[in-house]
Amino acid sequence: MSIKKGGLTITEYLDKLKTIFDKFTAIGEPLSYRDKIIHTFRGLGPAYDSIVSSISARPDQPPMEEIHNILINRDYRLEEQQSVDNLGLTQAQQTQLFLTLSTQSPTETIFSKFHKQFQTSEFLSQLL
Repeated sequence: MSIKKGGLTITEYLDKLKTIFDKFTAIGEPLSYRDKIIHTFRGLGPAYDSIVSSISARPDQPPMEEIHNILINRDYRLEEQQSVDNLGLTQAQQTQLFLTLSTQSPTETIFSKFHKQFQTSEFLSQLL
């Protein structure tokens, strides 16, 4: 069995694994805790390496539910970081816009702002 997270959300990935684990149980061949952990960790990408190492180093055997919660939390943090990275691109684009506008003459800037405002529905609704 080789399931990869790939483009799945962590919840979709874990649900897919649980379905497979349940099928093994249904045919009378339940997987051991260790096998479930191995298959769960094997399909994760490098973004989860620190979590895999952390859980693997624990002296206890955390329940699968706890491991799922840890992975879901990690996924949330990865998405949050991606949003921050995307914001960085937006800031770069805003900086470029500022630099472009700062090189225009005041007349060009005022005309540009008026022209953009005139085209928006908000501006038109204010006139009506």
